[in-house]
Amino acid sequence: MLRRVHSIAGLVLFAYVLGHLINHSLGVISLDLMEAARPYFMAFWLTWVGTATLGIAALTHFTLALVITLRRRRLSMPVWQWMQLSLGIAIPLLLAEHLMSTAGGRLGYGLQPTYAYVLTSYWVAGPLWKAILHLALLFVAWGHACIGLGYWLRTKSWWPGVAPWLLAFAVALPVAAAGGYLASARDVIALAKVPGWISALAAGIHYAGAPLEAFVRQATLEMRLTVVAILAALLVARTLHMLILRHGKSIRLTYPDGRIISLPRGGTILEASLAAGVPHASVCGGKARCSTCRVRVGRGGDLLPAASALEAQVLRRISAPPWVRLACQVRPTRDLEVMPLLQPGGDLRSAMREASMKSDGQEMEIAILFADLRGFTKLSEKKLPYDVVFLLNRYFATMGEAITDAGGHIDKFIGDGIMALFGLQSGPEQGARDALKAARAMSVALAELNQSLADDLSEPLAFGIGIHMGHVIVGQMGHSTAVTLTAIGDVVNTASRLESQTKELGVELIVSEVVASRADVSLMHYPAHDVAVRGRTETLAVRSVTKASLLPEIAA
Repeated sequence: MLRRVHSIAGLVLFAYVLGHLINHSLGVISLDLMEAARPYFMAFWLTWVGTATLGIAALTHFTLALVITLRRRRLSMPVWQWMQLSLGIAIPLLLAEHLMSTAGGRLGYGLQPTYAYVLTSYWVAGPLWKAILHLALLFVAWGHACIGLGYWLRTKSWWPGVAPWLLAFAVALPVAAAGGYLASARDVIALAKVPGWISALAAGIHYAGAPLEAFVRQATLEMRLTVVAILAALLVARTLHMLILRHGKSIRLTYPDGRIISLPRGGTILEASLAAGVPHASVCGGKARCSTCRVRVGRGGDLLPAASALEAQVLRRISAPPWVRLACQVRPTRDLEVMPLLQPGGDLRSAMREASMKSDGQEMEIAILFADLRGFTKLSEKKLPYDVVFLLNRYFATMGEAITDAGGHIDKFIGDGIMALFGLQSGPEQGARDALKAARAMSVALAELNQSLADDLSEPLAFGIGIHMGHVIVGQMGHSTAVTLTAIGDVVNTASRLESQTKELGVELIVSEVVASRADVSLMHYPAHDVAVRGRTETLAVRSVTKASLLPEIAA
């Protein structure tokens, strides 16, 4: 609930900052245009409803940000979270003087502030360092907002498509706003040299003079001290709370490898994992905006508190069974067995792909790629075990990178073979194209790997690749710590057998016509075959490719 209120308050503040920056940008054209547009951008915020909404949102967002952060049992956070928090704390400290000289002056002294007034107070009447800090406030506020929004929206399925456009906007707007601000400041500095202009400005805005200046100095100091006092009070409260928890009864969390971790009451499973150095996936930073930290709860799970509305919403989205919970949201009250379900350390795309798969499986049409090294058993007989492991790890790392770069998901490594899935998120057509791109990239990468390992190999590494596609069941399968996202069905078996057929045909790649058709890629100039696949009554139309690196480049 606190995070939801915090986010809503943040969106209110973002709307205000967004309008402010757009208004600033008009200064690139002229100070007069910037001033003429101001009433439209400020129309709502200058009403008593708007002013109250803005003030409550600012106080709520700031206080809850600190409360949520200091409630953490462990203050170790990713760099982006520390950056966002630091910028957020800096905002009220930088904003204090501007807020008191405009809003405070308007409410207490009948001031009618304008852009000319604000720019004159900083760039003509005040010291230069204050003007620079006022300009910096623009980037600090916008940067804080963009970091928060970015890490919220990045868990949305549509984010990859719009991210480049939003990033361009996020960079262009503050640059344009700073340009308008500086251009108008230059105009004001010139106008201030005109005899009588400053006195006319003061009269037009009902400037109260010395009483207002004294109020601004005192109120600015009080606001900054209040911010520091709130921060200090929360730090003290957190320290005392942690001391009390450490002297209280701890909860024991048992992990699949038998490791037992003590968790102070009130802490989350995710905090316990991170504090103890247990790798635990968490794409959104523990804010319940994704499901990558989810765990399977065992003994003690029936005594857990019910899922909050926020956690329940995320669990419903992935159709999680009752024994699956979000580690970032669960605060155990009894000893508990837990098993993290997703592999930590992967990139966002892979984590989101796995997080979106239903635990009980779902039918999907995807492309399956099998690859297997040729003659590696014979090669390994002449090498020490360490050398064999070294070669395999180099090979798997190289092939794995080619697969993931093409948009594939590595299902498993089987001995010296690889199984990969394509189209889990992008759909069958794109999945088919991605599988062909992966095969081409793997062939190119293998040639480069052979070149770099020439001194370690008696003969170059070679492999066979088989690609087929169709409907399979995809889901989290396995037991205990061996749970993984995989696919089962006749298509998987067929793809594996196509890979085996590469030996008989003496080629590097065999791809079914189904894949070529779905990918909308013509393979007409490659040899066609009708191959008999064990377990199938009908032959399968395929194309054989001597070297997968000879495949045409496929556009995204």
